[in-house]
Amino acid sequence: MRRGIQVTIIIAALWVMVSVSLSWPYQLSYFNEGAGGTRDGHKHMLGSSFDWGQSVLQVINSVNGEDADVRVAIRCSYDPFDVLTPPDNLKPWPEDCGPISNGVYIVSTSLILGEHWVPYDGLGSRVHVPLALFQDASVRLHEFPQFSEFTVDK
Repeated sequence: MRRGIQVTIIIAALWVMVSVSLSWPYQLSYFNEGAGGTRDGHKHMLGSSFDWGQSVLQVINSVNGEDADVRVAIRCSYDPFDVLTPPDNLKPWPEDCGPISNGVYIVSTSLILGEHWVPYDGLGSRVHVPLALFQDASVRLHEFPQFSEFTVDK
């Protein structure tokens, strides 16, 4: 009986170590394996406070030095430009809630999964970004080489 408990604890510890190493550099603190891990855990937390922009600094660091302008569409309770000094190539998006054009975008997971988003300019919009999700933090960096299937409803 004791041997079985020890084996179970060792297997569980190995599982956690492998899971953490496979998700590096992303954290499992929000999406543990029981909730779906880093690939599916965020689906259980839509509408919660998880998507308040905690990954913005990490994403902004990754876009420094990009050649193209980078647009931002994140769901958070503050304007990130009030607390961050963005790189010169980082622009708010959508600027006019118009069509999505070619480029690189920082998009909140909540928006990708269909959460309603109200931009700071007071225009109510719903952003539809039907992309395949990939392992990442709650704020994701996407490049849209083709934009005909993407729309922004006013």
